[in-house]
Amino acid sequence: MKLINSIKKMPIKMIVSKKPGGKVSNCNYLIKKNGEVLIKPFIDPKELYIKSHGSGTIGKTWKNHHLTFFNLIKPYLKKNIIEIGAGDNSVLHKIKSFNRIQKFWSIGKNIKVKNKKIITIDTFFDKKIISQNKINKCQLAIHSHLFEHIHNPNTFLKNIYDCLDKDGYHIFSIPNMRKMIQKGLANAVNFEHPY
Repeated sequence: MKLINSIKKMPIKMIVSKKPGGKVSNCNYLIKKNGEVLIKPFIDPKELYIKSHGSGTIGKTWKNHHLTFFNLIKPYLKKNIIEIGAGDNSVLHKIKSFNRIQKFWSIGKNIKVKNKKIITIDTFFDKKIISQNKINKCQLAIHSHLFEHIHNPNTFLKNIYDCLDKDGYHIFSIPNMRKMIQKGLANAVNFEHPY
């Protein structure tokens, strides 16, 4: 990997605060021979996401996105489902009937739902969580605006594959990072979006 840029003492979190301060780190932009750009160092997700920052909860664009995403996955909401990085539960809040659903694993921080078919797991998704909770034979794996936060995308995809039934679906939504970079948006690639 080759270092292409470094920002000294960059705040590690994308938040707005009334008080100065907060943890900072040098943000190093690296490029691999295959053209992949990534941020180093990786900041521990437990530190980055200790508190939800409400992303995806305010504004018409987010509301429209969540409705469009829900309508996309709606035909596949049956049997066993896993939602990763559930955040504000934009999918769960739209499900009117759980008749076709046997189990719904909702993995993420600060999840608040009450339904005996929903298993909430207040942590981060990994192989250990899959094993501990016997998550398997899922007909559907979903996540929205999560993939850009993942430190090891290949391992993440492999773990999802291991949860799915042989005919299961993996449906997800990601931001158009290329467009964000072209517009010069500072939140495109940072500690929270390391690839």
